[in-house]
Amino acid sequence: MQEIIHFMQHIKDLKAIQSVLSWDQETYMPPEAAEARAEQVATLAAQIHQLVTSERAHRLVKEARRLLDNGEVEGRRRRLLELFVEDIERENKLPEEHIRRLAFLTSEAQVVWRQAREENNFPAFAPYLKQLIELQQQTAEYLGYEEHPYDALLDAYEPGMTVRQLRPLFTELKSFLKQVLEVVQQTDRIIDRRWLFQYYPESDQVEFAKETVKAVGFDFARGRVDLSTHPFCTSFAPVDVRLTTRVHPQDFRTCFFSLLHEAGHGMYEQGLGGEYPRSFAISGASMGIHESQSLFWEDIIGRSAPFWRWNMPRMAQVFPQQVVGIDPQEAFRAVNVVEPGFIRIDADELTYHFHIILRFELELQLFEGTLSVSVIPEAWNAKMEEDLGLLPPTDALGCLQDIHWSFGGFGYFPTYTLGKLYAAMFWEQLQKEIPDVEEGIERGEFQPILRWLRKNIHYHGRLKKPAEIVMGVCGQPLSIAAFQRYLSDKLEQVYELNLKG
Repeated sequence: MQEIIHFMQHIKDLKAIQSVLSWDQETYMPPEAAEARAEQVATLAAQIHQLVTSERAHRLVKEARRLLDNGEVEGRRRRLLELFVEDIERENKLPEEHIRRLAFLTSEAQVVWRQAREENNFPAFAPYLKQLIELQQQTAEYLGYEEHPYDALLDAYEPGMTVRQLRPLFTELKSFLKQVLEVVQQTDRIIDRRWLFQYYPESDQVEFAKETVKAVGFDFARGRVDLSTHPFCTSFAPVDVRLTTRVHPQDFRTCFFSLLHEAGHGMYEQGLGGEYPRSFAISGASMGIHESQSLFWEDIIGRSAPFWRWNMPRMAQVFPQQVVGIDPQEAFRAVNVVEPGFIRIDADELTYHFHIILRFELELQLFEGTLSVSVIPEAWNAKMEEDLGLLPPTDALGCLQDIHWSFGGFGYFPTYTLGKLYAAMFWEQLQKEIPDVEEGIERGEFQPILRWLRKNIHYHGRLKKPAEIVMGVCGQPLSIAAFQRYLSDKLEQVYELNLKG
């Protein structure tokens, strides 16, 4: 058992080094270093693959299976061994050359995507995207699947989830969202948001956002914040968690909510630990559970009325000219305005999920072979116009806006919406267990919330599967019901509507 744990720690350390290279690429690496960095990342990926496909790895898997079959281990230790077997066997299905090619291509593609986005040049990125799709189609074939090739990729981000489950869930959700959007768009209530779009000095925005995430619980002794093209969180260990954000001098929301979102991820990573440090257990249960933590802090806490009763006096001290005359209730309404837009990460809580479902539908078509890369911009724009009544004027505001496809992250996008559904369920349960939670938020007391999340979600790491966590916390399986209640309640407050009648 000890040798198996040491082997896992060796692999986790190498993957942490890999993450350092990727983090540096997104933050400080000079542009001309792209090809050299791609080679470095590919070499490291190949070495990791050699380790997990080695004779030693096969021997340890055999030993792990013996321990499991003989019933010699129980509880969390048993689940750790199951994880070890699952991860090693999954990796062994992928040839080394395939791993190397994918690592090299994704490292290069991210640099090309960044430039293509800046230049609004989809044709420059298209050849890389085509290769990535072909490689990930091969990945699906190597890994195997029962019904749909997309299932093999989806499972890497959300273990146990399938297209068969997602399609009806998203269909039901989309129907609900369309009904609510229609009601909201018919209201004549005017909400003043001009204060959000005044000039906010970039350095002041970053410092204010950093102080905010520190207040809610992100530990800067074990983390830091930098700037990048696309906000993200990466963790090399629970004691070394990196966040990035971006800043728009004329839009206060961009930096503030991006950093709250990434801090949600970061606090999850900082909360991982337990008796198996640096093992395969020290990671989020899934990307959906991970996104539940980021969207919990960004939206459910950060866009709540009690939060803004706490936050507005702070803003008045740092940005007195920008927020003069704005009371907390006006601020709460302003940050919750429903307004269809082009950019996913800037979208409100209602229209956000149209963005996710659009990407999910396009990814399915790409992997079913019914959509070619060359017509992605047209297909994207058609769906945007159908769902949100918007036609992106450029591909930078359309199909080039997200980094995910450049790192081969097909199957990732659905986890954002799954995360919000999980988050709404967790929030309902937390309110039952901490009845005065909103009064605490208004006083800036966030530790009871973080402690609850640590105990019920963070502590488990990967030792529980997403469905087990949800059932264990909420006593019921995943559904859209809690999110429906949450969103309806909030928009009734914002727009003074009756959405339940």
